This record gives sequence, C-alpha cells and structure tokens, in this order.
Amino acid sequence: MCKGLFIVVLLCLLPLQAAAQETPNAELFGGYSFIHKEGDETLHGWHFSVNGNLNKWFGLVADFSGHYDSSESRFRTSLTNLPFFSSDFKSEERIHTAMVGPRFSYRDKEKITPFAHTLFGVARKHDESLSILNDTDRFFFSDNSTKFAFALGGGLDVKLSNTIALRVIQADYLVSRLGFNNNRHNLRASAGIVFRFGNK
Repeated sequence: MCKGLFIVVLLCLLPLQAAAQETPNAELFGGYSFIHKEGDETLHGWHFSVNGNLNKWFGLVADFSGHYDSSESRFRTSLTNLPFFSSDFKSEERIHTAMVGPRFSYRDKEKITPFAHTLFGVARKHDESLSILNDTDRFFFSDNSTKFAFALGGGLDVKLSNTIALRVIQADYLVSRLGFNNNRHNLRASAGIVFRFGNK
C-alpha cells in the first residue's frame, strides 16, 4: 500500500518538477513600445531583445528599441494693424537605444516567468525641424547626439506553449544624458511575443 502510494505521488510530482525546471537556451522578444518623457511627451515605436540563459535564473540580454514622434502646426494672421503673416512648423524626433546587461528570472512557476534586469549602453537622439515663414523663407534645423544610457526594470512573461510566450509587460526606468546638461528620466513600457529556443 505504501509502495503504491509512493509511486502515485512520485508520478504526480514529476510533471511539476519538469515544468519548474524548464529553461530555454535563448529567448527572442519583439513588440510594441512607448517612451513617456519628462514633460508629458510620449513617443511610440518598437522593442527587440535577445536573452541567453546561462542557467534557470541568470541570463545575459541584448536590448534594442526605437521610438518616434512627429508634429505639424500652422499659424496665420491678417489683423488690420499687422501685416499678413504665416508660419508652418514641422518637427520630428527619433530616439534609439542599444543596451546590454544581466537578467534574473524566476522560473519556479509553470506558466509565468517574472524577471528583472539592469541594462547599460547608449541612447541616440535625432531631431529635425522645418519652419516656413510666409510660404517662402525656410529654416531647417537638425541635431544628432549619442549619450550613455542605462535602464532598470523588469517584466512578466506568460507561457503559451513550449516555444512561444506572451510578454504581458516590460517596464523600464530609462535614464540617458540626452537632456540639456543633465540626465533625462523616462518610462519605457513594452509588450509583445517571446520566442523560446532550446531547453536546458
């Protein structure tokens, strides 16, 4: 009786143990992302990362993202006490990041994998603006800068199958030197699909 009960308990525990120990060799993430900048400005874009797991809880990740914003405005006046004046303004902003760092994952649950990481690298900002005065005079401005950046954050993956997971959220506190003579503090949030390769 005891021997039979032991075998039944063992058979029940084996699938749980296998699920808890399942660790992919590599994880490829891609999805939508936005950056909320200081001053309530939001840029939308993409987020891509590759994570190589050295064991069930520790890995190294290479992280890349691109975020974009553009705007147009027009001002015209024909007041009696002012000459006719018109101004068209167009601007475009692009921010790209490339960072690497360690990632720590908790894989003792079968379906969910929370993780945390610290990333270091660079952020590159490209600004363009065009002003057209009275439909004739054009003023063009362009600025590029590449600065040190780091991100501190984490997220949550939900397993859909042995090879695919849903990244419900990844949230990062992103700091760069792209501000004017000081640090720029941003919130980056992303979601998408994770492709899992291999099994340790």
